[in-house]
Amino acid sequence: MKKLLTALTALVATAAPISATVSCRRARVTEGVKGQRVIMVTDGGNIRDHSFNEGSWEAILQYGMNIHEKFNVTDEEEARALDYASSVGKNKWDKEKKNFGQIDFENAKKTNGNYVEAREGAGADDFKAAYNTAASDGADALFLAGFKHNNTIKDAVEAMGGKTVVFLDFAYDGPKKDNVISIVYKSELAGFNAGWDALMWANLPKMTSVNSGIFAEDVINKSKEGKKTEIPVQGSIRGKNHISVGMFGGQSNKNAVDNFLWGLLAAMNLYNSVMAGQTVKLTDVKGQEVEYTLQKVEFANGKGAESQRQKVTSIDGLQRVDWFTNSFSHGDATRSSVLPKLFKNEADIIFPVAGPQTNDVLDFQQDGGFKPYVIGVDADQVTSIGDERTGTNKRFITSAKKNIISASVYALNRAKSLQTAIVGDKEYQSKYKEDEMKDGQILTAVEADWSISSSRSANQKWDAGKGGNITNSANLAVQSIDFEKESSKKISDVLKSVLKESGETFDKYLTSTSLNKFVEEVNKQLTNNDWTKLKLNSDGIAGIEDYINLLNQTNIQEK
Repeated sequence: MKKLLTALTALVATAAPISATVSCRRARVTEGVKGQRVIMVTDGGNIRDHSFNEGSWEAILQYGMNIHEKFNVTDEEEARALDYASSVGKNKWDKEKKNFGQIDFENAKKTNGNYVEAREGAGADDFKAAYNTAASDGADALFLAGFKHNNTIKDAVEAMGGKTVVFLDFAYDGPKKDNVISIVYKSELAGFNAGWDALMWANLPKMTSVNSGIFAEDVINKSKEGKKTEIPVQGSIRGKNHISVGMFGGQSNKNAVDNFLWGLLAAMNLYNSVMAGQTVKLTDVKGQEVEYTLQKVEFANGKGAESQRQKVTSIDGLQRVDWFTNSFSHGDATRSSVLPKLFKNEADIIFPVAGPQTNDVLDFQQDGGFKPYVIGVDADQVTSIGDERTGTNKRFITSAKKNIISASVYALNRAKSLQTAIVGDKEYQSKYKEDEMKDGQILTAVEADWSISSSRSANQKWDAGKGGNITNSANLAVQSIDFEKESSKKISDVLKSVLKESGETFDKYLTSTSLNKFVEEVNKQLTNNDWTKLKLNSDGIAGIEDYINLLNQTNIQEK
């Protein structure tokens, strides 16, 4: 499709954006009864990006799965008339729950056409054309995915004739804002959550195989010899006693991209401050004990030698090219300077905050076959990108996730222009009241699950031999954070406040000053804690002693 757009752009300079967008749109039929037709416009890139765009599309599909519930409909025939046919698919009606069960997203995507793809690098004219296309297709609400729409929101509202515009991933406070519902994620929480999960997982002693629960023989021998600082850890591809973590974003945006990066950096700096240097005794599933000293995590983006990169100050003074690829297109990370640098510095874990550029990390070729672990972004990328045939599913530790579906369905249910539905000569009225409408509001992390990691719970089993008994892919890590619990909630409050106060450009907050401020404030809130002994169930954050027990609970391999 992007090739088609490029060709049309070259042929028809002015009319191409409209024609190209319409060409994409006319390939499929837009769904929805009158009053319930939601159409999404991307801010660039392919709808099938396995990340933000596709996750946003899935949010609309999920909304379309349960429209009948919004109108208190309990009759199967009426429900089928109201819900999107693509969302319902071949699902059978559950007479007890009065719904069609779980959506099959892949099947739904085969026929649904409720989107307009703006080309990569789209400008104001492209966006305006896309809004007009959506309006002409009868959209009852416009769903804008991505912060690049910020400068054309007024045009979107005008194209929609005052109907609701849901703006995902940006806090809009400009002209026509009364018609806009903004959804804002606190992705510093997701970055920290995924980061802590990854750090706990990666700093466990090396095992006989990934997540086997059995310590490797050389680990046990070194422990017996008293070599506490020489124990190789599970996450080190290089077989070292510490791990190196790197990251990059597509384009800098504090509240949509950079906050993910900052959250992971905050987790690394906190770990180095409160966990590194501690000596712990851990027991594997066979009862074998290993005593070792936790080592500092290395900042792979940083300057200097390996030992210098174990200091947070190594990231000070880094330039834009050290953090960003300047694109969200597949392949551009490989062509940038930052990804090759992370491979050169032998980052054991890489966090790409650039949608489809997660594939660039997985596909990058390095002499010696160096294949780092990955933290996915936006969606649970182990299920959308991980491939059992190539083994990439075994490289995902976790993902830092924007719960796009939860937040989007919440907003769409409360959009003023989506409160009626007309089927034939019958008009339905929503169960939501006037004072529950969210038009004109900025929704900031309303629910606790809007910014999380996609790590497994300790109740979800993982087969180290087969790669997961629920799907063909499963994240390596288990959950180590619950932001609803007391200690972890305090950490979340500090994350939000320190980032907010750390300036508006990356060179102000991707710094040791900002990250050290975070650690300082956390230590004020959580005093006299032995961080290695914290427990997820009581504290909302797992220390490494609790973490290995949680991880071993999930393993179904015979011991």
